[in-house]
Amino acid sequence: MSLRDRIRARLVDDWRDLRKRWSVQLTGMAVAAQATWALVPSEARLLLPRPEAIGLVLGALALVATLFKQGENEDGE
Repeated sequence: MSLRDRIRARLVDDWRDLRKRWSVQLTGMAVAAQATWALVPSEARLLLPRPEAIGLVLGALALVATLFKQGENEDGE
């Protein structure tokens, strides 16, 4: 069995539709927020009282979103 076949055997059936899921989108926003925060000048960082909460909240929402049906494939259609 080739490496490609082994990888495909482990992927979820609807891996191409993952971008449509809330949990994936929220995780992407959390990563983008953290990456953007690294580019913000230190003077501007002082304007936000608790900026680390943005990434934590988005990450927590992504975890909660995994509990719910997210897309057409999961409701039997």
